[in-house]
Amino acid sequence: MMRGSRLTSIVILLAAIGIAAYSFIALQSETKGNPLNQFSNDGQQIDRIASNATDPRGIQEGDLAINFTLPVFSEEKTKSLSDFQGSFVVLNMWASWCPPCREEMPYLIQFYEDYKDDNVQVVGLNMTTQERNGEVIAQFIEEFQIPFLTMMDERGEVGMGYQIMAIPMTFILDPDGRIIKRHQGYINYDMLERFINEAQAQYVKG
Repeated sequence: MMRGSRLTSIVILLAAIGIAAYSFIALQSETKGNPLNQFSNDGQQIDRIASNATDPRGIQEGDLAINFTLPVFSEEKTKSLSDFQGSFVVLNMWASWCPPCREEMPYLIQFYEDYKDDNVQVVGLNMTTQERNGEVIAQFIEEFQIPFLTMMDERGEVGMGYQIMAIPMTFILDPDGRIIKRHQGYINYDMLERFINEAQAQYVKG
């Protein structure tokens, strides 16, 4: 009889442990998996991938781009990717030590000058955690006289969130903030023009 009672107690104890474990996992999932906004200590923000099945946010072509907020180089302010909605956007991710980044920068600058009045924005995003120091970033921007806005990924959150394994990386976004093209590697003027033309034609059709 005692043996049966002991067995019953063990079964009840195991069931209680199972329920507690399930509740804990569910709570963790609810609190960590679902929030769209996560802020770092210095005010940077990256919106995590949304679970909205009708309008998912992500990092692949066809997704609405995950929004982020970062400091702007040499300015005491931040800027969000969503601030550029309403325009076609060329988002170029670079670092000063990267040879292809240096090679393509004149094309990005020329493209910016040629298309800035045609509802096309060029936005630079420096992969700051991969740089030796802030001085080399400033030298790069000054050397090329970059006229468009440069955002600073000071904590590497955008690089991680966008799964940037190699640079340069360029995203073409339509005015709704949807990723039309994700291009890894060197890009030139003709490619930029072709990608924007494709984005514009696709947006008109949509």
